[in-house]
Amino acid sequence: MSRLERALARRADAVVTNCDAYADFLQQHFRLSHRPIVVLNAPERLEQLPPRPAHEGRLRAVYQAGPDQPTRPVSDIVLAAEQAPDVDLTI
Repeated sequence: MSRLERALARRADAVVTNCDAYADFLQQHFRLSHRPIVVLNAPERLEQLPPRPAHEGRLRAVYQAGPDQPTRPVSDIVLAAEQAPDVDLTI
């Protein structure tokens, strides 16, 4: 699984994680050319979305985590995806 994860992380336009320490780990462990983007677990809600990166086509997001947990329900990411209708989400 680690080899597959490394290959996919290297092919991705961006790798996103939830803290600086794990971003550093991912960059070193997967030997990524760019440091992963850090998105805090509970940032303040923005009324206006930040500008989108320039790319062609729809944005593809892949959510990878452990099983559904009371403190991290998968339903949260599904609800968040409703706020981004132009994003293709894979769980």
